[in-house]
Amino acid sequence: MKSVYSNAVALINKSFCFVSAAMLMVIGAVDVIARYLFATPIKGSLGMSEVLLVGIVFFSWPYTQSVDGNVKVDLFFSGFRPRIQSAVGAGRSLIAFGAFAVMTWRSVNKALESMESGEIIDILNIPAYPFHFFVTLGVGVLCLQLIVDFMNFLKGGKGG
Repeated sequence: MKSVYSNAVALINKSFCFVSAAMLMVIGAVDVIARYLFATPIKGSLGMSEVLLVGIVFFSWPYTQSVDGNVKVDLFFSGFRPRIQSAVGAGRSLIAFGAFAVMTWRSVNKALESMESGEIIDILNIPAYPFHFFVTLGVGVLCLQLIVDFMNFLKGGKGG
């Protein structure tokens, strides 16, 4: 059974990724039409696409984790008892949490440095730090989801 938190994470992240992907398609289509029919491409369309891709990637990680959509090799562990599978899953979640916690910490530092230095996205002439915080937020939410998964594994409610 999925927790309320997992359902909320899935809905918010899926919605954000859907809107970002739709915007990415519209920007791409309009840019191609403007480029080939009117010989005037949209200024900054590549920069906007890059920013949207950052959001799509880093907000899809927590969603994928919340729906247990990551690729796993269960061939070795499928023969073990459910208790051992849960222990392996808890260990896997804990290791992943450690790795992504470091990534969250470093991305916070990068976002703060970007904010202090006044870094901008060249062609768009907008500050870059909000998009660095996208990375922080996406990976931070993934860390929270990994904690939820770890607790579910400890309760024995989630298989290997």
